[in-house]
Amino acid sequence: MEETSWKEGGLARRWQYYTPPARPSPSELELIGKQIEKKKAEGSCDVLVLGVTEEYRLLCRELGIAPTLVDFNARNYDILSEKIGKRDERFVLSDWREMQFQEEFDIVLGDNVLNVVMGKDHEKLLGRVRDSLRKGGLFLPRLYTRKEGERGSEEEVLRIFRRIRNEPENVIMHASRAFLIAYYDFEKDAVFYKDMWNAFARAAERDEAVAAVLGAIEKLGYKDSEFCLHIPEESRFEEMAGRFFRKEGVMHGSEDYLDRSKPIPVPVYIFRKQ
Repeated sequence: MEETSWKEGGLARRWQYYTPPARPSPSELELIGKQIEKKKAEGSCDVLVLGVTEEYRLLCRELGIAPTLVDFNARNYDILSEKIGKRDERFVLSDWREMQFQEEFDIVLGDNVLNVVMGKDHEKLLGRVRDSLRKGGLFLPRLYTRKEGERGSEEEVLRIFRRIRNEPENVIMHASRAFLIAYYDFEKDAVFYKDMWNAFARAAERDEAVAAVLGAIEKLGYKDSEFCLHIPEESRFEEMAGRFFRKEGVMHGSEDYLDRSKPIPVPVYIFRKQ
């Protein structure tokens, strides 16, 4: 029976249908790889990956590094290892907020980790990451953020859907950030997949362009998912992270998914433990 629940690995089973910027892009991986290579040239380069992101695991293999992977669900690890195997890595079953590593790593990678964990738990998670790093170690989180006061609109989402109706498989590439912000619940400080699905289904009844991409969205699991994402306000997030790390920069990939002139709106931060 196919998994549907997030806790049972349902999202991991559907992950094949997701594209950048929901997952790391080639140019982002190149930037992250350069940071790893610089650290490796200094001598020690033990890597911790929060989650079981395929792209990060393959990047570590390419660079000759055997990473430690941490995920709260072993099913996620099993499912996302079906194509790439489990060689040259160690898996630890743990909630990221409860990790017990003490100065074991030189780099910590996390893709959308700070979106999956709700804002009230960010300080706890950042503290665990800091504890896991050796002095001078790097935390390179990749995550969706939003500007102060930023709001989206359903009409903006529908305009994108009309533009991509003949390429529905690219709905994440073109529209993901737009609909995450458009349907964001600012009182709960999260966006719920089921709420987005219900909005899309209502829009599809009156707009055939939405109907044209609805099947692709259903493959993503929005219809049956209890999953939600927290998208932190950028300046507040940076202020909080600054209590644990020194910010050394922000990297962006070079793919132009929206109008071929804008960079991917998903930053990769460079934080260093003092």
